[in-house]
Amino acid sequence: MKTYTVARAREEFSDLLNMVADHRERVSITRHGHQIAVIIPVEAYQLLGELEQRIDALLSKMALAELEEGAELIPWDEVKKQSHPDVSRRKEKAPHEIIT
Repeated sequence: MKTYTVARAREEFSDLLNMVADHRERVSITRHGHQIAVIIPVEAYQLLGELEQRIDALLSKMALAELEEGAELIPWDEVKKQSHPDVSRRKEKAPHEIIT
């Protein structure tokens, strides 16, 4: 994988995109020596999306199986408090989470 600084990527953006699209290169973008982004071919991005969907489907099946086995339902607010104290201050509300 090639690495570009933000400044260099900005200067060579068109060439960088051509390299990714035409040659299937992956490019890392850094700022102050730290990786902040990666540019990948669209096919790799689509594959990541498909994998994410498969993982989500598998996790959903596992959660349903746990629920059928009698897993305890815990209110979302309680889950937020237990896992991430800072998250409990957020405004979004979600349905119950399954905890085993």
